[in-house]
Amino acid sequence: MIPDPRRVATRKQAEMTTEASKSLMKWLSKTLGGRAKHIYVVGGAVRNFKLDAPIKDIDMVVDSINLGRDAEWVANQIARRIPTSTSIAGPDNLRVTKVNINGPWILDGHDFNGEVLDLVDARKEEYATDPETGEYVGHKPIRVSPTTMEEDVGRREFTFNTLMWRLSDLANGPDKAEIIDLTGCGVK
Repeated sequence: MIPDPRRVATRKQAEMTTEASKSLMKWLSKTLGGRAKHIYVVGGAVRNFKLDAPIKDIDMVVDSINLGRDAEWVANQIARRIPTSTSIAGPDNLRVTKVNINGPWILDGHDFNGEVLDLVDARKEEYATDPETGEYVGHKPIRVSPTTMEEDVGRREFTFNTLMWRLSDLANGPDKAEIIDLTGCGVK
């Protein structure tokens, strides 16, 4: 029986170690060069680093307005530079694009076969409202469009999800990178 690649990726992603995550962030920073200043690692990876907990995955947000390219384009640039079989999924209706690593790829002694890299465009979301009460109806956005990182951060809940690293600052690892906290609430 052939394993479902989605299950393999999920299993592998949960097993990614902090050291593997650091190696991958350094590689992404160096590989994307100057473009990396408009791409951010956000959320759980930054929180876990700050709490000295394992970093298990890397979620990236692309400031497509300032980069002039979207997450799908960045995903394709990454996939072209990974020296094994990859595939791209997306973008979906929330502007998420995934790079699936479908073959063996050893980086600094870590095998990334089966890993999935998530990239999303910085976005603003519009939700349906009840015309009489003005209250939100449902939890899925009816419209998603590109925006700046500052506006994207404003739509997130104001804890660790607002913390980020600029990918270009990760070339020497997260211990050398500034944690960006635009709201002033994330670190607290």
